[in-house]
Amino acid sequence: MAFGRDPSDADLFAWTDALARRHFGVPFDGRTRWARRLHYRAGDYHPASGVLRLSLPYYRRYGRGEADAILLHELCHWWLFRQGRPHREDDPRFQSLLHRHGAPRRARALERPAPVWHLYACPHCGRRYRYRRRVDYACGACCRRYAAGRYDPRFRLAPAEPEPHPVGRAAAGAVAGRNAASNANPA
Repeated sequence: MAFGRDPSDADLFAWTDALARRHFGVPFDGRTRWARRLHYRAGDYHPASGVLRLSLPYYRRYGRGEADAILLHELCHWWLFRQGRPHREDDPRFQSLLHRHGAPRRARALERPAPVWHLYACPHCGRRYRYRRRVDYACGACCRRYAAGRYDPRFRLAPAEPEPHPVGRAAAGAVAGRNAASNANPA
């Protein structure tokens, strides 16, 4: 089954159903869904709703082969739940089933981009703040001290440049100079 760039939920169901028939001899009786925002796990199975989700970012990164393995792992959860048996990760029967079907215990890590930090500084006291998103705040310390704890636009945080790394050019030059002096031949 060849998929385009982003396969549909129907494609995922057909793919999951084929794996269930091949490995367990029965059709998959749940629902499947691509999880477009699932970045921390490769997939999951929710027994209460019967929904098996596969991470679309994971599929895009590692392709069909790795996604097959993850689907098979989630189908092992589904199969044990369907049989009325424990289906937790640490259950020996679950681990035995994974081994029998060649499914991995864990997924490969999905590299995530480093979080973006927005840096701000108080125009009055210079205190620096960092947030994961853009904000329109005022310096809490200055508002408490000079405005009785109320918002005061004089202390509105302004975007700030990142601080230079403590080992700047001056420190690097000092280290290089020290190394050069220690390697020099004594006269």
